[in-house]
Amino acid sequence: MNKIFLLLLMLLLSICTYAQPAKKVSGMIQDTAGIALPGSLIKLKSGKDSMATASDVNGAFTFSAVKDSVIRLSVNFMGFQPFTKTYELNTNSQTINLGNITLKESSNLLNEVVVVAINPVVLKEDTVEFDARAYKVREGDAVDAVIKKLPGVEVDKNGNITAQGDPITKIRLNGKDYFGDDVATAIQNLPADIIKNLQIIDDYGEEANITGAKSGTPQKVLNINLQPDKENGYFTKTTAGAGTQDRYVG
Repeated sequence: MNKIFLLLLMLLLSICTYAQPAKKVSGMIQDTAGIALPGSLIKLKSGKDSMATASDVNGAFTFSAVKDSVIRLSVNFMGFQPFTKTYELNTNSQTINLGNITLKESSNLLNEVVVVAINPVVLKEDTVEFDARAYKVREGDAVDAVIKKLPGVEVDKNGNITAQGDPITKIRLNGKDYFGDDVATAIQNLPADIIKNLQIIDDYGEEANITGAKSGTPQKVLNINLQPDKENGYFTKTTAGAGTQDRYVG
């Protein structure tokens, strides 16, 4: 009888643990003077899950699908000491605010040798821009290898891209539509070594671009800017599957 009761209790505890809804974890990144640090790279590990994002223009960040009650958070920003901390979250709340996370300036800045730093993430009004130099890939890799390294961006096995949980529905090259709506083919066609930066854009449509009046839900667009010395490449029309597509030729 006792064994049956113990088994039932363990089963009940297991079900309760499994049924816990995902938590929303947020916070703010700032320096010791209380000034926000936009573009900070934040990584969160929760059990077997690992996710990453960048702080916005106000230094704020959010993870919306945290399953475990114990997380390990790491924060990096150029010129500041890395921050790492383990948090035990309140299991009774689905919304957790970690408050202000303060980064200290790195003492390495006092060295005599001046190193030109690469800021991996730049945040603008409706655009998150990633410097391709900050994301190292193997020689000969396509641009999808770079995209897989971007914080807050995921590429599934079929080549579909999501940014902060929203699907990327269109690719642009130097601001011009590229490969129509075939996102997967576009990112597998371009070599990584021609890329200057990648921009995730909230596109509210042509009318909003002209008038500045934004309404509705924006479309997520990935714009890929080429290095200046690679812009001599040209686009030629090639027939691919469903029809005529643009292809980069170096």
